[in-house]
This record gives sequence, C-alpha cells and structure tokens, in this order.
Amino acid sequence: MKLKNFLICWLPSFVLMFAINGLFHGKIASDFFDRQFAPIQSVIHPSEYTNMFWVVLLELILSFGMVYFIIETQTSMISVGRAAFRGALINLISASSWNFANASMFIRWSDTLTIVDVTWHVALGAAAGYLIAVIFNRFGHLI
Repeated sequence: MKLKNFLICWLPSFVLMFAINGLFHGKIASDFFDRQFAPIQSVIHPSEYTNMFWVVLLELILSFGMVYFIIETQTSMISVGRAAFRGALINLISASSWNFANASMFIRWSDTLTIVDVTWHVALGAAAGYLIAVIFNRFGHLI
C-alpha cells in the first residue's frame, strides 16, 4: 500500500464521515436523540457541551481503519460493493460495541436508540467504503 494512496482515500472518507455524522446527530435526528437520552440526562453532557476532540479522534481512527482494511492489499481496482460491505462491517463493530456496552450499563438505555444508531452507522460506513473505492479506483493508479 502506497502512503499517497492511503492519504488520498483517508482524508475524504474522514471528512464525509465527520460531516455527515455531525449533521445527522446534531441536526437531522437531534430531537430523536434528545428524547432517547432524556431518561439518562443526569449522567451525560448536554449536546452543546460535547468535547469535539474525542469526536474528531473517533472519526479519525474509524476512517483510518476503514481505509486501511479496504485498500491494504489492493494493487488494482477495488470492488465498490466489497468496499461498501467492509465499511459497513467496520462501523457495525464500532457502533454496536459502544451501544451494546451502554445498554449493559445504563438502566434506561433505549433499545430504539441502539437500533437506530447502529443502523445509521452501518449505512454511513457503507457510504464511506463506497467513497474509498471510488477514490482509489479513480486516483490510486495515478499516484
């Protein structure tokens, strides 16, 4: 794997995941998440006090892993379907780990929240995996 190929795929996938995830959680579905978090409000930070350092770090690491596992052994074109599947799988592992751990610890952790959040992250991972393959297939051979 060439470092340049990695970087040209990693940066756009990070930007996509961070921006779309922020839009989804912060705007589109914010009322839904606020309602789901209401029973445990006393033990979480309000959304406006979210420490973005940890959110950025999470998305950097997650997108790093996705790009690595999608392009690691590629020397020619990447199947966009396979890349989307790998992105979805990596996000399934990540989102379910955090949601299932919270469901096991918080008395009032919402089953609906878990299902919606895991489903969302699987879809986002598939989109990011697709983007990684498209970028690699378009630009990877040029570098």
